[in-house]
Amino acid sequence: METTESPRCERYLISALVESADHLSHLTESLTAAGVTIVKSEALGLRKLAFPIAKKNELELVSVFFMAEPKTAYDFERSLQRDAIVKRFLLTKWSVDPNAAPRSRGKKKVEVAA
Repeated sequence: METTESPRCERYLISALVESADHLSHLTESLTAAGVTIVKSEALGLRKLAFPIAKKNELELVSVFFMAEPKTAYDFERSLQRDAIVKRFLLTKWSVDPNAAPRSRGKKKVEVAA
């Protein structure tokens, strides 16, 4: 999938804890309103927490890969700090295409001809 992007656009990943997977659409709409290009979004399921957050012991983990200029990503991060729907989040730069096939980390298998 080819994307048209300005030379300063970078890939980002935002992982967030929300009360339900339905809030993923709120997150993607907020990103779209901020003027970014969403590459991939997914709900990763209910996660048990090590300590309660907002009196909850389990929250949904969602992630969104997007393309944006650094200033736009910074501004969006600041706006998420005031968002009541997102309980916790982490915004990171991402260097690999999220739609690419995963690479193997282990030793490569060598086939032996019999």
